[in-house]
Amino acid sequence: MRRIIAVFSLILLAAFSRLIAVSVDDILIADFEGEDFGPWTVSGVAFGTGPDRSGDESFPEVKGFEGKGVASSYFGGQRAEGAVTSLPFVVERRYINFLLGGGKVSEIWVGLLVDGMLVKSALPVNHKRLEWISWDVLAFAGQKARIQSCNPF
Repeated sequence: MRRIIAVFSLILLAAFSRLIAVSVDDILIADFEGEDFGPWTVSGVAFGTGPDRSGDESFPEVKGFEGKGVASSYFGGQRAEGAVTSLPFVVERRYINFLLGGGKVSEIWVGLLVDGMLVKSALPVNHKRLEWISWDVLAFAGQKARIQSCNPF
């Protein structure tokens, strides 16, 4: 079964670590291993100018994420506004799976945007261990989409 895995780390407010696929024909959507967010669009102050690093002050106790960096909306503080949005990509697999955790406020979300409309979303669970979430995206196959994490305070 072909699927896309998006590894998101939502820490306290919202964050991701990397977006990867895990089948024979894996697709890398993005990762957050660099010094900045690369081609992702960043708005507001919540996510800062680049990924937080594993063990940094913003998420030293979080368990279950992969990689070294996460796009954490806690950078700007608990009530900071902002979003990070991927470049458009074509949905080529049936599933997008990702790790999600943290968050104390239900307005924070990770979403899949197709034609600018939010078609899938997930809210973080309120603890410091990331859990797998899976979206069936078969209905959007062949369409351009974006991943977005938003902290809308």
